[in-house]
Amino acid sequence: MQRLADRAPQLRIAVVEADTDALIGMLSDGRVDMAVARMSTRFSATLLRQITLHAEQGMVVASPGHVLAQNAALTLGDCLQAAWALPAEGSPTRMAIDTMFAAAGLPNPEPLLEIMSVGSLLAALDGGNLLTVLPEVLSRRLAAHGNVALLPLIERCDLPPVSLYLLKDGFQDPAATLLAAELQDLVRILGGAGPSGLAHVTSTSPASERLPDEAG
Repeated sequence: MQRLADRAPQLRIAVVEADTDALIGMLSDGRVDMAVARMSTRFSATLLRQITLHAEQGMVVASPGHVLAQNAALTLGDCLQAAWALPAEGSPTRMAIDTMFAAAGLPNPEPLLEIMSVGSLLAALDGGNLLTVLPEVLSRRLAAHGNVALLPLIERCDLPPVSLYLLKDGFQDPAATLLAAELQDLVRILGGAGPSGLAHVTSTSPASERLPDEAG
C-alpha cells in the first residue's frame, strides 16, 4: 500500500467487517465505496461490478488440543457430534460447507456458534473446544503457530471465490478505483487475498487520477 500512499497521500481508508449480503447492501446504498467478499449471486448486475480475485479450498480445523485431532481414523461423520463455530446460515461459505457434507451423504453440522468475523472466530477457537472450516492456506499457517489443530480428513470444500465489488462506471469514486487497482496488483503478487472485509474510502484525489476499471 506504500505505492498507493505515495500516489494519493490524502487517501484515508476505513475498514468494516460484515457478512457478504450486508457488504453488498451497503455498497448498493452508497454507504461504502467498495467491498471484498465471497462471491455471491445476490447483487445487482445493473449497479455493481464483480471482479474475481482468487479461489481457494477450505478444510476442517479444530481448537488447539482438540481430541479429534488425535484420531488417525477420523471421518467427516465423526465430526458431526462435535461443537461447531460456523458462518451464518445462508452465507456463501456456510453453503459451501453444507455442500461438502451433502457430497459425503451426511447432514449439515449444527453450529454451537454462528460467527461472521474471522477475528472473532479465531478467538472462539482459542478459548473453546470447537471445529470450523477455514481456507486451507490460512489453516496450515495458523497450525504452524499452534493456533489451530489440523484434522486428518481428506474432504475439502470449494469456497466461493473472493471477489472485489465496485460500483459501475459513472458512480465509482476515483479514490476507490485507485484502491481497487492496488488490491488487484497485491493479489497477483501474493497469489491470494486476506479475510473478507470491506473498505470505505474517502479522498480528495481528482478524477483525472482514475485508473482503468480492471488493471491488467
